Amino acid sequence: MHSQIDKTNKAPFYLVLGGIVITLIITPWFSKDSYAIPKQLTLLIVAMYFLPNSILSIKKIFQMKFGKVIILLVCLLYVQLFLIVIFSGAPLDQQIYGKDGRLLGFLTFFSIGVIFIAAIKYFNFSNLKIILKAITVTLFVVAVYAILQSFGLDIFDWDSRTNKVISFIGNPNYVSAFSAFALVPALVYFNKFRYKRVVQVSTALLCLVTIYRSESIQGYVAVLIALGTYLLFTIYFNFKKLFYSYVIISSGSFAFIILGTLGHGPLAPILYKVSVQSRGDFWRSALATAIDNPIFGVGLDSFGDHYLAYRDTVAANHSFSEFTDSAHNMLLDYAAWGGYLFAAINIGFILLTIFLFMRLQSKMTVVDPQILGIFAAWISLQSTFLISPLSLPLLYWSNLISGALIGLSIRFLSLGHDLDLIKNKSTVQLRDTLSLILALIAIVVMLPLIRVDNMYLQSLNRSDGNLGIKVVSKFPQSTMKFAMVGRLLFQSGEYKYSLDVARAFVQFNPLSPTSHALVMVNPLASYEERVRARKYTLERDPFNKDVINYEISSENN
Repeated sequence: MHSQIDKTNKAPFYLVLGGIVITLIITPWFSKDSYAIPKQLTLLIVAMYFLPNSILSIKKIFQMKFGKVIILLVCLLYVQLFLIVIFSGAPLDQQIYGKDGRLLGFLTFFSIGVIFIAAIKYFNFSNLKIILKAITVTLFVVAVYAILQSFGLDIFDWDSRTNKVISFIGNPNYVSAFSAFALVPALVYFNKFRYKRVVQVSTALLCLVTIYRSESIQGYVAVLIALGTYLLFTIYFNFKKLFYSYVIISSGSFAFIILGTLGHGPLAPILYKVSVQSRGDFWRSALATAIDNPIFGVGLDSFGDHYLAYRDTVAANHSFSEFTDSAHNMLLDYAAWGGYLFAAINIGFILLTIFLFMRLQSKMTVVDPQILGIFAAWISLQSTFLISPLSLPLLYWSNLISGALIGLSIRFLSLGHDLDLIKNKSTVQLRDTLSLILALIAIVVMLPLIRVDNMYLQSLNRSDGNLGIKVVSKFPQSTMKFAMVGRLLFQSGEYKYSLDVARAFVQFNPLSPTSHALVMVNPLASYEERVRARKYTLERDPFNKDVINYEISSENN
């Protein structure tokens, strides 16, 4: 029994340690995709380690209050994930791992579901503080590195199209969002320190400076949402006479912020950016994609193959028109990737978290700063997901906190019932052994992606076209690698090899307009093949004026 108790006590630590590692791990010396790959590897290892524990918890969760709803949503999620992979028509390799740079494929969502269940099982009132501590520690590391980068102090020369304030997360918007997400938990964590006001003010300044140096306005909005959420419940329970005044003032302020981001009102000069219009273009295309593919979507992490096909004339004619592989809205991404049901399931998880938190607070009648702190942080993440692409670290923390809040709530509403059913020592040992074996299997599953990405990095560093050709033929194949290798070979005058890569690219992903475009421009392709490729390219990118005006001469063939 003693070993089992120790194991249970360590489980929350392992879960938050996974969050710290997935946020901070990078491998620029070894990987081309040096942010996403090590983070997905970490996610899968943690998930596979907790898989036996999560499976053994299902029966007990099912028996608790609201447990049937929780398990139903989880089961629906996994069933829909399998159906999407089978019936959406997107390349299997791409759906398993996800696209380069994001890696939001089956492995990611499978893992996130396991983390969610594990968090329900292991977090309770006595260990909730460990989440606050983990977020606070991670915040300081992320923020310090980001600020150093903003002054040009970086040991790595990142290949980035942004301002290079990417810290350990990979994008200025993510850095800004993480700083906003972590602020309230950090303030709550420091609330019992001896010099708490000095530390809290210093932490707030660190967060705000990080957001400022990242040049991402959405961080300020997320901070206001997090602080506003925290104050809303604090005022409701402690200062009820001020509650309605606060609601009116905060609602009015929020309305001004929304109008400002849309280019209206006095805040427009500060908040409005061209990127807001771009997001409108992305959202309309994602919605059109979902409407045309309502049941199984277009495949996990595969919206980028369809964005150009579904964008409208308004988006195509903007002077700032740009390509995207994300809707920059979580729910629209889910709807485009996996149909209406996939989006509805994820909306269900969000609503369930809010509902159970509200039930918990109404039953407790007093505000617990720790619970409210992580809820406010979670709300700020959801607001970020509505205007930005999904990020592996932020997705991990979001589902960890969601599971923790739901676990607290169902325990409280079910009179504190224990979720750990295992009482037999031999069963505990078997479970622990299986957890370690599955964690090793996670590494094996990720090895093909790690190996191919390393080969890709070497091919680019050496300008080795032969190695690049080998890269695109290896599992898992990648739309982005095919496009890059084919284009580099073409630009080097290696038309024969570029055509071979382009033809293989078409076989792998005929839905990508780039695959057909590489055939269309290649002088060694037959006239008929190039004409056919131009036709397919226009089908996938109908407003591309370069393709529309492109003339194919039969004399060159």
